[in-house]
Amino acid sequence: MLTPDQVQMIQHVTAEAKTILVLYSSEANLDQVSSAVALHRGLQTLGKNSSLLSPLKPGREFDVIDGIDHTSAELGNKNLEISFDYQEDMVDKVSYNIDDEAKKFRLVIQPRRGAKPLVANTVGFSYTGAEADLMFLIGVPNLDSLGGLYSGFESLYEDVTIVSINTYETPFGSIKVNTAGAASTSEVMAYLLQELRVEMSGDIATNLILGIETATDRLQSLATTADTFEIISKLLRAGGRRVTRKKTGLTAANLAHPVEKITKGEVKKTESKKTSLDFQPSSEGARV
Repeated sequence: MLTPDQVQMIQHVTAEAKTILVLYSSEANLDQVSSAVALHRGLQTLGKNSSLLSPLKPGREFDVIDGIDHTSAELGNKNLEISFDYQEDMVDKVSYNIDDEAKKFRLVIQPRRGAKPLVANTVGFSYTGAEADLMFLIGVPNLDSLGGLYSGFESLYEDVTIVSINTYETPFGSIKVNTAGAASTSEVMAYLLQELRVEMSGDIATNLILGIETATDRLQSLATTADTFEIISKLLRAGGRRVTRKKTGLTAANLAHPVEKITKGEVKKTESKKTSLDFQPSSEGARV
């Protein structure tokens, strides 16, 4: 259930944040991943520096999600780290200079007298460190399930505001959104994006429709409510399209137990059309 107080808090922290991370775990289902991708794209439309992250590359069954290929498994990309093979007393001094004419930053590693110079082909480059003002964790049962996105970055999770969105209240998170009262996570996400004043594009709407239809077995589940149909209607008007069932084979059973036969569905592209949703879930039904 997404309460008015939670909506207000999420609006505030999102407005204040410049760098936002959207993470989903390898255990997240298609509905939750569709929501994560939709949120990531929605935040970008608000001018936020948003990154979409997951510890493992999503399986083929998630290829139907438009924009899933933007998922990264690398969190540390703040600092450039240079490493090389080293022996004791090998380095005498490290300095740098800036070549204004060539627009080059030069790092100079001077060996001690009598020592062999650094071998260039042993030098390695990597990125470390991470920063964020806000994190959305979707379908994450525990922080350890994020693997390398959590291990080594524990201090980041302690210092930043975390919005946890799951089908139950997680033991972590500054703001904990429990979607159990709604037919799908994507239904809740559609409402949240509306409250964040995101201009709904066709691809965002399509992903949300995909999540809703998958979670409700193409709207045949008893969990489907009048609010669900209203949200679907608004998303269709925003340019969203339904993914062909013949191509995807998406069902509630596949949602719980993804199978290899699911392949990339055909999603009809629309013109660059953006609109804002305008629905207010009732106190009954989805309760988002």
